[in-house]
Parts: sequence; structure tokens; C-alpha cells
Amino acid sequence: MFRFSLFFVFCSLFTCDLQAQKVKYWLEPNGHMAEISSQETHQRIDEALDEMEAICDIEFIKVDDPKRARVRYYFRPQSEMEYGALGLAYASKGYILLNSTREIGL
Repeated sequence: MFRFSLFFVFCSLFTCDLQAQKVKYWLEPNGHMAEISSQETHQRIDEALDEMEAICDIEFIKVDDPKRARVRYYFRPQSEMEYGALGLAYASKGYILLNSTREIGL
């Protein structure tokens, strides 16, 4: 479920033409989902992006500097998420907010 949802969040950030795009992304250090360590959260996101690479002609490149990233992931508690959402994509700003306090059954 998480990987499927993540796919649609990412697709909302790009045009339909995904041909051979290289997308640099950044994960907020120490950011994590509810009841899962930061390391595990980052690993699962990386794995989900690897799976998307296999079906979309796109390459995700992890970077350490948020200024170099096209997409930045931030983790926020539910109280700071509009609509109590599990995740929100802000395409025009190039970032995704993921809920860090609500369990979503990864």
C-alpha cells in the first residue's frame, strides 16, 4: 500500500513524459514514519523508488544537499499536516510532506 501510494505522489510531481528523466531527491535527516526508525523509513523509501525505476523510465538519485534535489521529503507530525493527511505533494515547491506520527501499515 505504501509503495503504491508513493508512486502516485511522485507521479503527481512530474508530467506524463517520464522518458529517461533523472530525478534527484533528498530525505530529511532523522525523518521517519510512525513507530519506524529513520534508517528503516529511508530504506523503505529508497526501495519503493527502486521499484518505480523498474516500471517507469526514470532514475532516482539520492543527494545529501536539499538545494541540489528536485524533490525533497520532509516528515511532520499529524498536527502539522493539512487535512490530517498521510502525505502531501507540493509540486510547485518540489517537496513532499509525510506524516510522522500516524501509522499507515507499511
